[in-house]
Amino acid sequence: FKVFKHIPGDSTSLSASWVNCMLVTKSGELWIGTEKGISIYDPINETFNPCRVINDTNHLLDNLRIRSLYEDSKGIIWIGTLEGLIRVDRQSNYMSYFSFVTDHNQRMANEIRRICESKSGFLWLATFDGLYRMNIKDYSFERFEARHKLPHDPKNNLVSDIYISKSDPGKLYVGTSQGLTIIEESSGKILETYRKEYSKISDDDVKSINRYDESRLILATANGTSLFNIETKQFEIYNNDILDHTSLPNETVWCENRST
Repeated sequence: FKVFKHIPGDSTSLSASWVNCMLVTKSGELWIGTEKGISIYDPINETFNPCRVINDTNHLLDNLRIRSLYEDSKGIIWIGTLEGLIRVDRQSNYMSYFSFVTDHNQRMANEIRRICESKSGFLWLATFDGLYRMNIKDYSFERFEARHKLPHDPKNNLVSDIYISKSDPGKLYVGTSQGLTIIEESSGKILETYRKEYSKISDDDVKSINRYDESRLILATANGTSLFNIETKQFEIYNNDILDHTSLPNETVWCENRST
C-alpha cells in the first residue's frame, strides 16, 4: 500500500486526511472529497491539486465538507456538501452553488449524501432531511417523502443512498434510516416499503444500495447485508456469526462497490 495524507504546509498533499468519497470521471480524473474541500489526484507526480474554477470567490471548493461526488451524462460534476449542492462545469470552468434551506435551524436538508441522475432529466438527492429532486434544466427542486411514516417512528428523515438501475430506470430505490423504499421515478410516488417489522430485511438502517446481479440488489445495513430480489420481493440475509469464521466480521456494513 501507498498511503496519502494531508501534510501541513504541503500544498500538493491531500486537502484533508479524512476522505468521504471519490469519483473517477469519464476523462480519467480522480476526484477526492474530504472534510476540507476537493483534491484532484495527479498520477504522474503522485500529488494532489485543488479544484480551481473562475468564480469560486468564497473558496467553497477548498473549505466545504464534501459528502458525495457525481458526474452526470453531460460531464457536469455535482458535489454534495454539508452546506448544499455545487455544480462544476469543467468546460467553462464555472461553478454554481445551491442551498435548499436558508434557515440555520433547518440546515440539515443541505447535507447531500448521494446524487443520482434519472433518464427523465432530474437529479435525485439523498439528504439528511429526506429526498429531493432537482430539475437540471431550470434548477428548481422539490421534496418528496421517502417512506410511509409510522406513529412510533423517530423524527429522523435521513436518506443514506439512492439507486436507479439502467435495466429498470422507472424505479428509484431509496435507503433510509427506516428501511428500503421503492419510488416511481417519474412521479415520486411511493410504490413499496420494506421494514424489519413486516419483511425479512436484515435491518431498517439501510446505508448503501447496489446491483448484485440481474435480479438482485445488495443492501448494506446496520445489521449485516441483504440481497433483495426485485422480481420475487424476497430477502436473503447475511450477517455476523461469532461461531462462523466465514461470516461477516462485523454487523454494521457501510457500503459496497458501486456499479451500473
